[in-house]
Amino acid sequence: MDRPITLVGENTTGVTTPTPQIAGFSSRGPMLADGSDVMKPDVAAPGVAILAATENAPGEKPTFGILSGTSMASPHVAGLAALYLGERPKATPAEIKSAMMTTAYDTVLPDGSKNKNPFEQGAGQVDPKRYLNPGLLYLNGVKDWAAFLDGKGLSDFPGIDPIDGSDLNQASISIGSLTSAQTVTRTVTSTEKGTFTAKASVPGVNIKVTPQQLKFDRPGQTKTFTVTFDNASAPVEQWATGSLTWTSAKNSVRSPIALFPVTADAPAEVTGTGVDGSTTVDITPGLTGDLALGLSGLTPFELLADADNPVDGHSGDEKSGDANKDVSWIVNVPEGTTLSRFDLDSSDDKGSDLDLTVYRVVSPDDLQYYQRWRSATGSADEQVTIPSPTAGTYLVVANIYSTSSGPSWSR
Repeated sequence: MDRPITLVGENTTGVTTPTPQIAGFSSRGPMLADGSDVMKPDVAAPGVAILAATENAPGEKPTFGILSGTSMASPHVAGLAALYLGERPKATPAEIKSAMMTTAYDTVLPDGSKNKNPFEQGAGQVDPKRYLNPGLLYLNGVKDWAAFLDGKGLSDFPGIDPIDGSDLNQASISIGSLTSAQTVTRTVTSTEKGTFTAKASVPGVNIKVTPQQLKFDRPGQTKTFTVTFDNASAPVEQWATGSLTWTSAKNSVRSPIALFPVTADAPAEVTGTGVDGSTTVDITPGLTGDLALGLSGLTPFELLADADNPVDGHSGDEKSGDANKDVSWIVNVPEGTTLSRFDLDSSDDKGSDLDLTVYRVVSPDDLQYYQRWRSATGSADEQVTIPSPTAGTYLVVANIYSTSSGPSWSR
């Protein structure tokens, strides 16, 4: 007969560990892919030493184990989302995400003090006791994300007006490059009747919220507000973080803020055509007074690898690649290189799809890698750019994902 088992734990050290803490193995922000105008991570959830189901053979009794990782934290959040949908079946993903973020509470540091770093905890630890009554919701949908992508130059959706990345209507505020005063816009939807008052703080940054109060006559009503950030004394080229909290008679709605004040904001890349000529570079200063600029001429392109000769033993046939459809080259990047660019420039207009991956490896004979960069769009043209690359050996891999005929490689 099966009998229940009771597990009894006893603390024999006399030391109580402050919780919840962010695990050492958890990934940290910021997310650089979009210019850091969207903050990551979003929230934290229990993910260390979780009693979870493990795999068992067909027909055998269930098995369990103590596991850790995102695979443990994600089910906590997914379960809370399912409970939210049970209460509000028509809720959108944005609504659930906003409710979890604005009602989250701070995690703690090893000494027990509050962890205020949004790049570790996001908005904080999810709170099952509060998230069903968030007070205000930051909602967004397909059109909002299309406008965001258009604003980043990643798409061109017809009938969509592009927005600055920082204006995406999320329950967090992030500006990846703050020069002069910048204003962001948010729209909130109430879940209760009442008046909310704003309080925002980021050390060294002047902040103005307009309007300072939002009055809602009924649940479901929508209001728009702006927040203007102007750096006063926060160090440049460093992240400054804080929060915006809307407080009513019975609720508080908190959003994390992350700002990156800079000396100057300039495009990472400009292009021009012709043998001789000029092009315009717009630079926005982030300080008052003279802005010292270091000027240098154009850097000539240098071919570092012969594209007609793939790496022996790693590429198979250059028309079809190896077993993984990969064709590879070794490139040595010398000391003092300020930028390395790897291009797949295809003349194929028949819908072929090539992908490009660049690895910084130990040596040509030992292809264990330290770092990896990848460009994998749906076209045959791919590009990997590495600013200030570490000198050493790089493995460049072109994957023949889809093509009607084997490609030929040229300089």
